[in-house]
Amino acid sequence: MLIICTWCEKESEKPDREIKRQLKKGRTIFFCCISHVAKYYNLRKKNHPIKKNCKLCGIEFPTVTGSKERDFCSRSHASKGSMTELRKRVYKDVSHKSRENLISVDETLRKRENWKYKKIIELLDRNNIKYEFEYRIKPYIYDLALFEKKIFIEFDGKYHFTEKEQKQTDRKKDELARKNNWKIIRIPVQTNVIIDPGCLYKYIV
Repeated sequence: MLIICTWCEKESEKPDREIKRQLKKGRTIFFCCISHVAKYYNLRKKNHPIKKNCKLCGIEFPTVTGSKERDFCSRSHASKGSMTELRKRVYKDVSHKSRENLISVDETLRKRENWKYKKIIELLDRNNIKYEFEYRIKPYIYDLALFEKKIFIEFDGKYHFTEKEQKQTDRKKDELARKNNWKIIRIPVQTNVIIDPGCLYKYIV
């Protein structure tokens, strides 16, 4: 029986009994050789580019499959869409016992964003600099606090410059930082990439 290889799309002849056996097992795709079977399934395991619709605004955006696959088009929409209830619970005046059972917003953000700070963490640790990511001064959270310099670093993606609501939030964060005697530095970065630690050199020397 002639089949079309799912990998190379070339015709190949297979024994009828083999095709029937595969169909009985529910398999509907076939390959001309074992190496093409391996290539096909290995490719499926790797991350590859896809497009999705943001769960908050519905706009289509690019992402990748796997652990870094996103459901929202921007960080601000992720905060609004996936953490709204969590933020409300944390910021409400709840009892101390209830607070102990909650995962704080800053801790959640720290775990979610940690992958893109990888090289920055290596730089700060190598230079014995005291720091903390997702540092909170209620009601806001700052991307990075450098304690010895008393500097807040905000890594601003594209939406910080295009979304009106985000611009207003940023202004309020800046005012709060200065009110508490912190200097705030905003560094433009690309979204969904590991941040280059070189952007911090002049602030840590």
